[in-house]
Amino acid sequence: MEVKEAYCSKEVCELLREKGFDIEIPTYISKYGYMGYGSYWNWNQSSRNYSCPTHQMACAWVRSKGYSVEVHATAVGWHWEVCKVNGTSIAFGGNVPSDKTNDGGAFDDYDECMENALMYTLTDLI
Repeated sequence: MEVKEAYCSKEVCELLREKGFDIEIPTYISKYGYMGYGSYWNWNQSSRNYSCPTHQMACAWVRSKGYSVEVHATAVGWHWEVCKVNGTSIAFGGNVPSDKTNDGGAFDDYDECMENALMYTLTDLI
């Protein structure tokens, strides 16, 4: 089994751009949803592309804004939690659409859970 880094979706990349993500990275996603790779650059300066960080890079940037995004394994699947960096819990699980979760109210997939946590954090907190 090959393990690969998970990259943010176009929707998360759009929110990161709106919120000021300006780290120079080699990966981008076009307005049409195509991923690409180039020189290290702030792709958010382009009118046609968005910087496309890995989930972990996005989480590091979110931490620099004062929030920590965490994903936890439970008996029924994956849940997320957002805390202030001082440890104060803000949200757990979030506004999870029922079609995205299993019968236990959790995500079956870690990456989908992380995407949902980043969407919540970027939309409602930053």
